[in-house]
Amino acid sequence: MRLRQRRRALGVTQAGLASRVGISASYLNLIEHGKREVGGSLLRRLAEALGTEVGALTGREEVVLVEELAEFVTDPVFGGLALEPADAQEIVARQPDWARAMIRLRRHYSAAARLAETLSQRLAHDATLVQASHELLTRLTTVRSFAEILREHEDVEPERRTRFIQQIAEEGARLGDVAKSVFERLSDFDESLRPSTPAEEVDDFLVGHAHHFPALEHAAEPFGERLRTTGSDYEGMLIERLVGRHGVRIGTIDDAAPWRPTFDPVARELRLPIGLAAESRRFELARLVFALEHGDVISAFAEDARLTTAAARERAREVLSNYGAGALLLPYEHFRSAAEAGRYDIERLCALFDASTEQVCHRLVTLRRPGAEGVPFAFLRVDPAGNISKRFGLPGLRLPRFGGVCPLWAVYRSFQSPGTILAQRVCLPDGREFLLVARAVLKPPRAFGAVSQTFSIMIACDAMDASSTVYGDAAAATPTLESGINCHLCPREHCAQRAFPQVLPGS
Repeated sequence: MRLRQRRRALGVTQAGLASRVGISASYLNLIEHGKREVGGSLLRRLAEALGTEVGALTGREEVVLVEELAEFVTDPVFGGLALEPADAQEIVARQPDWARAMIRLRRHYSAAARLAETLSQRLAHDATLVQASHELLTRLTTVRSFAEILREHEDVEPERRTRFIQQIAEEGARLGDVAKSVFERLSDFDESLRPSTPAEEVDDFLVGHAHHFPALEHAAEPFGERLRTTGSDYEGMLIERLVGRHGVRIGTIDDAAPWRPTFDPVARELRLPIGLAAESRRFELARLVFALEHGDVISAFAEDARLTTAAARERAREVLSNYGAGALLLPYEHFRSAAEAGRYDIERLCALFDASTEQVCHRLVTLRRPGAEGVPFAFLRVDPAGNISKRFGLPGLRLPRFGGVCPLWAVYRSFQSPGTILAQRVCLPDGREFLLVARAVLKPPRAFGAVSQTFSIMIACDAMDASSTVYGDAAAATPTLESGINCHLCPREHCAQRAFPQVLPGS
């Protein structure tokens, strides 16, 4: 529909456009009516012929709108309505702003419902609030009693009247203090319960850029090339850069609990936790180098209209600094060439670039440079409880914003064999097939009794791209697994792992 609208707006005929891009008019007609997929070089030629960007035709941001709009069927508040997930595509294509409005309302509704439930639980079970509520009622009763005495007994002697007024003033002051503490206690809830959370806004921001930022890539290239060509002591070069150019001191955090490094911009001191893995140390050093040297580029992106709060903009700066660190340590062309040469072998890439599984998988997602793209990958990170902490979907592979994904997916099965990469081919209910590649990562504790970090990293690509990867060969040797996205949306009635009844119309 976007292709057809753009062509008509320019007054170009189907035959004329087809001739310019080297395909038949009948094939172009099939594309315009959604009966043929289009991508790669043909999509680029169409965009160039129509004087627009590839993103304007693919509607990469609209893919997320479709995914989230399709999730409406899982919400009990819409029960009884004949909502078809497939209709979301047409709604977004025809009225994207209405789709955004509906999604925004649902987000606010969901956040408000969670907040109301949280506050209700606090009022009922929080011992501090229960005690404060009792104190509020007690002091209100005291103030009311003194006030009634003064109102009903006009002949109260002056000295006693003065004492009553003083007691009313003192009780009123205490009442104000108690009320203030109650409001502070009630307002002290998790940021994730607030409408339009920073995490959601940053997710939308990243999807709008297809997780690829040419300006950041360009900024990272000079020093990134030096790191690759000068030697293998990346950590030493990064420390030298921070100390010599930016006057930063490098210290340590001798504590088993906090794992995140800290940087004090006033004292110019970066403190790294003792026991931090070498690849994580290099990443944190590169992250600070990039943030200090290209803060203006990062700040320009962080002013995006999709980021409506200071918290969202700060979160975006952190994410963009991480992106810059990846661009420094895994330069685009070197990394893409190595990925293609090794058929996207994650372990090989980890060894070649001295990087972690998560760093490599993140970088694979960002290989979207026009004319030099890698295989399009989705990305997912979950913990053993099923909480999704990072997500980036693909057309046809919706990764839910709320709740978990299909329990049959390799991202969960990998927890049974930490460190081992699992490859799995799945067929979704609509017939589309995808290759899933997952590895559970265990970060050992840095001290006795400390809790270790465990999570699973998964990338996924369309089955048509599976042959470009080493994992496609392994997955082809095993039967394709019939699965869904998650239980709420899956129509497969006899799945042994079903956790919830399906909520699709007619179920």
